[in-house]
Amino acid sequence: MADIFYGSCLCKGVTYSISGRAQMSVLCHCLNCQKSSGSAFQANGFYNKSQFTLLTGANLVTDYHDSAVDAGCTLIRSFCSVCGCNLYTTNPTNPMIKDAIIVMSGCMEKTSEALDAPQMEFYVKRRRDWTGVNGPKTKEFQGMS
Repeated sequence: MADIFYGSCLCKGVTYSISGRAQMSVLCHCLNCQKSSGSAFQANGFYNKSQFTLLTGANLVTDYHDSAVDAGCTLIRSFCSVCGCNLYTTNPTNPMIKDAIIVMSGCMEKTSEALDAPQMEFYVKRRRDWTGVNGPKTKEFQGMS
């Protein structure tokens, strides 16, 4: 039986569970992830949508269709309409990740148990000079490929 991990937004109005560990853990340094997170990068766990269950607060989740991303696609960034917490992202137009849900690690409880250290970093060309991963070396990509 898979481990169950939980997460929530800042106000705890939106809660969710995830069955099993992430398929991949990444850092994204693209400008939109920086703006969305309000930080130098976004730390994300990639899960299959079937692993994710929204427990409470579905009526509080608002989607922003972000079409101005470096990768040239439209991401659906979902956040809590009460506290503004960025929860997860989906990309139904990309065949490689159309069945994935990209969960923001900062919203997860027991993150170190649910996610491995990041294996990849995207948009390192936009990485701030003062950031770096303190752990296993990541694969670095200048963009999404």
